[in-house]
Amino acid sequence: MAKEKLPKAFERLPSGSLRVRIRVRGHLPATKVFPLFADNPHERQRQRHAAEAWATETRVRLLAGTHVSTREAEKLTLGQALQRYADRGLTGRESNARKDRNRIKRIQADPIAQRGVASLRARDLADYRDELLSRGKEEHGRPLARTTISNTVQLISRALKFVGEKIDGVPEIGGVSMPKASPGRVRRLSPDEERAILGEAKQADPLLPLIIRFAILTALRRERILSFRLSHIVEIGKGRKAIRFPPSDHRAKKAGIVPITAELQQVIDAALALRPATTDNDSAVFAINGVTMDHKWRAAVKAVKIADLHFHDLRHEATSRYFEAGLSTAEVMSITGHSTKEMVDRYSHYSAAIVLDKLENPNSVEVIEGHIRRLVADYVRAGGDAQKLHNLINRGFERR
Repeated sequence: MAKEKLPKAFERLPSGSLRVRIRVRGHLPATKVFPLFADNPHERQRQRHAAEAWATETRVRLLAGTHVSTREAEKLTLGQALQRYADRGLTGRESNARKDRNRIKRIQADPIAQRGVASLRARDLADYRDELLSRGKEEHGRPLARTTISNTVQLISRALKFVGEKIDGVPEIGGVSMPKASPGRVRRLSPDEERAILGEAKQADPLLPLIIRFAILTALRRERILSFRLSHIVEIGKGRKAIRFPPSDHRAKKAGIVPITAELQQVIDAALALRPATTDNDSAVFAINGVTMDHKWRAAVKAVKIADLHFHDLRHEATSRYFEAGLSTAEVMSITGHSTKEMVDRYSHYSAAIVLDKLENPNSVEVIEGHIRRLVADYVRAGGDAQKLHNLINRGFERR
């Protein structure tokens, strides 16, 4: 194979990239590396044309004294850029900044962190995206979630934009497409699973079953549950109450207004009874920190051998039960805080299934049981007494 003839100041690197160094007396040299994305004649020609165009323009700028040096950007690695962003660029809620710092550590452990930022292109981030997808399948048996990959790639783009504000030659990279979003979890909690997990949770910590029941009754997210205080309870007329969280100064996921049923009030009262006597009256109702709760939750799930159950699935379960109780989509959204109808559409098929059962089997045991569950839910929401209802049901059996 004939030796490649390159213009003066051009150098072919072992990787296939072209390094061009332009020197003009009285000025610092300007250097730029042009990567070779595919080793074929067309790509080599494209690379050569891009390098020659840059060399010509740079030589003119150097002679005119208008050239801007990109030397610092060429020496700066992606890992170093990410560290600068972690040290001085992260803003917003501390919990979000902490997550970004953890993502940065994971990226810094990857070979892409050794790349110079000046040579990065959208294709490099697309390759990294594909690598993350492949790695997820190998390590977990399934691709990483779209949100996980998107957060990682967007973090790199934000870091490049941050360092590019003070360093010339740092590319702004955007427009990298993301994989399709997963359909979303709709894991239901069976009655047997609920009994088992509540029983095991009580053995682990008397507060844990109350947190689980609270989650199923309110559809609140874990962080909202653990931050719930008595000051979040508001009057909604005629002696009735609801839970409403105050607006947050930082970006936070929206929470709806949760009506306090008699059953929910019992859970709150039981949790308050477990708080230390010295606790401030408006401290968290559930006196447990997130790390401890997560540990005890996972231990309880493992002890009863329930597969593939996350704490967030309790929010899904609660949302599904709202539909099963006959609430409309708008009513469910007002409680759960979902911002769009599409976000709750995956739960609404439960109410459609109920309608189908009514049409096909109007007098079946399952349909009648559904009627009873909804009536009981209405009774409880109206403030009915559980013991009185229990006695009423027993009298019904005695008449048989």
